[in-house]
Order: sequence, then C-alpha cells, then structure tokens
Amino acid sequence: MTLPVSIAPEGQINVLTPAGFQSGCWKLQPPHRWAAVSQAGAGSQAEMGSKGGAGSKGGAGAVDQPEMPGAGRVVAKTLSAGLQQGVQVVRVTTARCDVEVVLSRGGGIGYLAFDGTSVGWRSPVPGPVHPNFVPLYRPDGLGWLAGFDEVLARCGLFNVGGPQFNAEHQLVHPLHGDVAHCPCQSAAVRYLPDSQQLAVETSTDMVLFHFHRLTLKSSLRVSLVAPQIEVLDTIVNTGGRPADIMLLHHWNFGPPVADGGSRLEVPYREVSPRNPHAAAAVANWDTLDPPQAGSEETVYFLTPQPDHDGRGHALLAQPNAASGLHLTWDMSTMPYLTLWKNPVAEADGYAVGIEPGTCYPNGRDHESAAGRLRHLPPGDSLQIHVALTGLPSADAVQSARQAMRVHQTTDATVFRSPQAKFGPV
Repeated sequence: MTLPVSIAPEGQINVLTPAGFQSGCWKLQPPHRWAAVSQAGAGSQAEMGSKGGAGSKGGAGAVDQPEMPGAGRVVAKTLSAGLQQGVQVVRVTTARCDVEVVLSRGGGIGYLAFDGTSVGWRSPVPGPVHPNFVPLYRPDGLGWLAGFDEVLARCGLFNVGGPQFNAEHQLVHPLHGDVAHCPCQSAAVRYLPDSQQLAVETSTDMVLFHFHRLTLKSSLRVSLVAPQIEVLDTIVNTGGRPADIMLLHHWNFGPPVADGGSRLEVPYREVSPRNPHAAAAVANWDTLDPPQAGSEETVYFLTPQPDHDGRGHALLAQPNAASGLHLTWDMSTMPYLTLWKNPVAEADGYAVGIEPGTCYPNGRDHESAAGRLRHLPPGDSLQIHVALTGLPSADAVQSARQAMRVHQTTDATVFRSPQAKFGPV
C-alpha cells in the first residue's frame, strides 16, 4: 500500500497546510532522511492517546523511543475523546525528549518528558481541550481556565493577567488573552543538522478586522541528543496599524520535580509579593509547599539579574537536588519574571509556574499605565527565545547552580509587602 506522505524535497514534513492536516507517523534515521512508518491508524504509534496514552495524563515511556541514538520520530494525529474532539497534535520523540505540540491551541506544549519522566503538572482539566469547548468570553472573563492544562501556555497577545472590562462592565479582554485558543494556520517539522534538533515550526494568525493583524511564528526545537528544548517565538505586525502587545510564557511543572520542599533559584535584583497572602510567606518565596487541599495560590514578581549574555535563569530542583530543570530566556525582550505557586491537592492541579514575560500579569490597563506594553509599528516584529534543559543528576543540578550563582547581585532586595511598581497594591 502506498502511504500518503507529505515530505518536501529538503526533508521537511508538511503536517498542516492550506490543503489540510496530514496525520501519520514518520521516522528520522541516518543518513537523516524521513521515512513514513504508517498512517495514524490501527496498530500505529499514533493510536496512543494524548499525554501518554488513552485516557492518561502522562507518564514515562508512553511513546516508543527511537531505535538508535540520534534518531527521531514524529506522530501527527487528530484526537477524538471528549473535550479533545478535533484537537490536532504533533508529537516528537527523540532519544531523551518526548514533547507534544497542540496545533489547535496556538502551538502550546501539552506534554513534555525528559529521559522518560514527565516534567509537566497534572491539571484536573481533561485536555488538551479544543477551543470550541472553552467559553473564553464568558461574562466573568475566567473561561480561559476551562482549557488550562499545558506545560507551556502562551498568554497574550492583548492581555496578560486578569480579565479587563469597559465602563459598562462588558468583557473586553479575557483572563490571559486568547492566543492559546487560536489554531495554527500551518505546521511543519524539519531536521536541523547543525544543531542536531528537530524543529516543529508553526504559524498562528490573530486578526480582528479594523483593529489588528498579527502573526505568531514559532519554532520548537527538540534536541536529538540532550534533554533540552528551545522555543523561538516571533510576533510580526503584518497589518497597517501599530499594535501594543503583551506576551507571557506560562511554564507549568509538577511532581516529581516540583513537590513539597523543591527549591527555585533565580539570580535576581528584586522580589515582591503580589498581595498580603504572598507577603505573609515571602521569607519562603523560593521553596515549594507540599500539596494541601484548599490552599490559596501564591504569586511573586521578580526582577531577574541577567547573565553576561543578557539571559535570565531559573533553576528548579527536587528537595534532595537529585534532578531538576533549568529555564533560560532572552531578557532583552522578556525582562520580567513571575512565580506562581499553586500548592493545592495533586488532584486539583498542584503546580509551580515559572513565567518570563514582556510584562507582569496584571491586566492590560495596569501594564499599559506602567509602560510595559511592547509597541510594534506596522511590519515590525518581536523575537522571544526560551530554552528548557532537564538536569538528570545531582551533578547536573550542582553544575547549573554554580554557573548561576556568579550572576547573583549582592544588593538584591526581597520586599516584605506588595510594591506599586510591580502591580496593584
């Protein structure tokens, strides 16, 4: 049987094009050529459900590992269960990484594992939820939460933070904006020989007639040889009007790397609690509490200290520092950092969020008044670069920790109460 494949001459797999979505399974093997394994049908790897198996929220070893080091596998599939009905996903598996990109939700990361261990949180939301089932513009503006379950959920591009209402109490911008609910217009996977990565490249349009026309181009780069991914986002103003935008990368982690006693280390200049509840625990802002039913979320705003290359750093280590995660980002375009601690019961979504952004998540009105919106004239663009590396051993954690500590300023400040320069008081 001849399999329907969509492989460009340069070896690029065209998964989503104007002609439609191309489901299937492909393998990359030396001499680094793609080969079609099967359609996404019975008996194929693509039959695996999202997040690590049918009905599952993730787990080690859910997708078969490639047969040899340096090989990679790509599976494209349309999901069909419950609220996942119609969701298009692309799953990339390499020797040390397993990552799922949700094309129906702006190219967010729905699942991520390094060396067979899931690093994302376990949201109670049975996602990935198709945007058709998310009441984004419900009257209270909190509909975004009905679809929130990603490891990486982008927030923006016109609001980050609480919902915004006009003088007539009508909802103008929902919680965290709508970019995570805009489907990708195109998607392709290609091999990058110089960096030994597989790149999932997507394009998402955000257009409102008479108001704005923006395109989010993203390249998720998955290492073939290391536990590492990179996200390169480019927001382009393709319209004829200027646009003032906001973008926050909402990275969400859960057990085992994020658990009671896990530590977060960030070279910083300032730390400020968001509200009195966070202020009461500010002495332990960098330590995660154990899961406890009914706990309140705790949020801190940080001014990170960049390294000599202008990058911000955040290290999340297990309580015994046996393993961890290292997040880095370009502070020239994302100079702000928010820490979200959600120490609720695991069944309710225990998590920690590490959130670099072009602004703080205080809503469009406040951040506009604070001068933290990014102005994009027609034809201009904004580039974002974030990398996440798995630290599989105590030695790897210690090495990353030592490299970061040289950038910690000696006159850093931890404020004991909310500060107006970070958010509403």
